[in-house]
This record gives sequence, structure tokens and C-alpha cells, in this order.
Amino acid sequence: MNHFKTRQKKGFTLVEILLYMTLVSVMVVLLGNIGLNVLFAKAKGQALEEVAFSSYFASTKVINLIQEAESVNNTAGATSSILSLASADITKDPTLIYVATGTLYMKEGTEAAIPISMGGAIISDFVVSNISPPNASGVVRIEMSIRSDDAEQIGERGAEETIFITQTLK
Repeated sequence: MNHFKTRQKKGFTLVEILLYMTLVSVMVVLLGNIGLNVLFAKAKGQALEEVAFSSYFASTKVINLIQEAESVNNTAGATSSILSLASADITKDPTLIYVATGTLYMKEGTEAAIPISMGGAIISDFVVSNISPPNASGVVRIEMSIRSDDAEQIGERGAEETIFITQTLK
């Protein structure tokens, strides 16, 4: 007669539980990293789109203002942080374009300054050069940098663009 009872195995051993917990932990970490990368990519895409739109809007407005001007008041060959344009319309003379506190402004005559850059972007390094040859129509070169205003929040994934505009008066 067999006096030994055979025990039926119920449950998991400690080694099996530790192995399963390790596998699940690795999968959770990998999926978490993938999720974070997707979120950061979305934030970067939105920042790039915002900067591209702000660049287009600001440059188009500046080009239109230069084309409508009669002459450039900035000294030929000199650089400045303010673009001054002369206008035939006395209520718009002079038209000033400048950057203050990260926003591009336009001031026509005695009117109050109007922001012409979008709220989601910060403009810096606004440099204006009058590169007109002597006895010629005004030629203006502008360089400005635009970056997303949430670049600090998304870290290295922020968006920045430098724009160069060279425009002749009509």
C-alpha cells in the first residue's frame, strides 16, 4: 500500500510570479515610453504648424506694408530694430514696424500700435536693413526669428524659424 499522498499542484510558484511581474513591468514601461513619444510628437507638430502659420502671416503683412509705402525712412546701408516707412496718406505717415515683448507691432501715424503677429508665437531678433542703392527705389531686408511660445513646456521639441525678407517698394 502506498502511504505517500500525491499532492496536486495548485497556484503558482514564487519564481513564476516574479517572472510574470517582471514581464508585465517591462511591457508597461515600453508602452508608457511609446505613449509619451506620441504625445511629444503631437506637441511638436502643433508647435511647428503654429510657427509656420505665424511666419506666413507676419511676413505677408510686412511685405504688403512695404509695397504700399512711398519710401523707406531708415538710413540706407544702416541696420535698425524698427522699420520706418513713409506713406502718401498723411494719417499713416510714418508707418512703423517693430518688435516689443515678443510681439510684432505696426503703428500707422498717430494711431495706437496694432499687433500683427499671432498670439502663439514669440518674435525676436528683428533686424531691418535698408539695402537700397543710391538714387533707387527702396529695398528693405528683414530678418526675424519666430518660435513657439510653449517651447519651454515641450523642451527640445519646440519649434523655431528664422525668416529673411527682401522686398522692393512698388
